[in-house]
Amino acid sequence: MKTCVALTLIGLSICAQASISCKIGGVDIRVSDNLADFNYSPSGKPGSTGKLSRFRLMTLDGGEAPTSSIELKTVDITTPGDYALSTESLWRSVIRVQGKQQKVTGGKFHFTRFEMHDATGRAAGTVEFTTEQISGSCVFDVEVKGINRDRLGL
Repeated sequence: MKTCVALTLIGLSICAQASISCKIGGVDIRVSDNLADFNYSPSGKPGSTGKLSRFRLMTLDGGEAPTSSIELKTVDITTPGDYALSTESLWRSVIRVQGKQQKVTGGKFHFTRFEMHDATGRAAGTVEFTTEQISGSCVFDVEVKGINRDRLGL
């Protein structure tokens, strides 16, 4: 997926390449849309949940009525490395396959790149996940939207 911003007054177009590919149950899932967000405190102050940060990667498939999606989450990420998927009741990772939502029971993110610059950043790596019925994985290199809790006074 390519995101472009046109600067029509000066005739420029700036593009940021975002790529994500996923397999669920060994089947390639066509990802048409994705979002990554990161709720964090640059000062290192834990939020109301007691966590330093919360990261979420979401995708939708390309159908008119999407039937497959992922929402994979982790906490306390600070640098590239391995982080377990969140299975906490209020910050649970879930997938939807052919319209049926399933709770993720295990898995991990492996970040090869993780950088935040205030409101935006970049994350790249792989993620593996399992549910009671199926397993899957994704390879990603995406822009991250940052939510700076220090600025919000939270």
